[in-house]
Amino acid sequence: MECLAKQSDSRVFIRQRGSEQMPQTSDATEHGQDVANIDELVNELRFIVPSDQEKRRILELWKQTLVRRNSARDEGTFWQFMKDFPVVSSFGGELISLEFELLKSNACCFEDAWNIIEPKILDQFRNVHRYIKNDVLKVLAVIREKNPSRGAKRTREESEARKLNPLHGIIDWIDPELEIPTTEVPLIYIVEKFFEIGDCYLVWNDITINVGKDILAAFILLCKAFTVFNVKCCASDKLFYSFFYAFCFKLEPLSTTSNKFLDKLIG
Repeated sequence: MECLAKQSDSRVFIRQRGSEQMPQTSDATEHGQDVANIDELVNELRFIVPSDQEKRRILELWKQTLVRRNSARDEGTFWQFMKDFPVVSSFGGELISLEFELLKSNACCFEDAWNIIEPKILDQFRNVHRYIKNDVLKVLAVIREKNPSRGAKRTREESEARKLNPLHGIIDWIDPELEIPTTEVPLIYIVEKFFEIGDCYLVWNDITINVGKDILAAFILLCKAFTVFNVKCCASDKLFYSFFYAFCFKLEPLSTTSNKFLDKLIG
């Protein structure tokens, strides 16, 4: 036997039966399983009933199904997604805030920057818009005036409306006895008399989200909504919203106009 082994030039490899490799799942099969899993999660999210008991599960589902909402945004159908998933309007808009965090994880805390400029604006512009008693509304009105979008045309109707309400198109008021109108551009409606504080609603098309009576929280949610809904603001308010995305969220550079405004404000 030893002689025969020496005479043979060929090598023999004996593979143990236990070491045989199992066939690997194909990429296509794995992808199909992932899609099926996402579909199950999406359907659960579609039909789940919002409640305090289900909130934790809803937040988990929301995070796990981001890819499906990204597709809706890319296709310009996010409005229909919100119509098909009533849960989006629950919890005072918390899912909209969570979505913004998922999309813009590098965004800074809005309130940190706001707390720096609010007292300075109230001090330097104390004689402006004296009829507005709420500090947040007054500060927003000043920022809008000091950050106009050059070259953006406004209709005569819009110009007249701004004379009555310097925040028209951003925050509007409506009588409690009237129905909240639809709007193509997201905005906040306050159900109360002019410049009074009442229930705030984030409105986009025929979707309304009750966000409580905290004006600042409502406005922050409005700012986030433009990213989440993947829609543009009015051309005349481009620099206004850009100011908050730059100074408060730290997501983009400040415009020249905003820089000049801050230099005079902060020094």
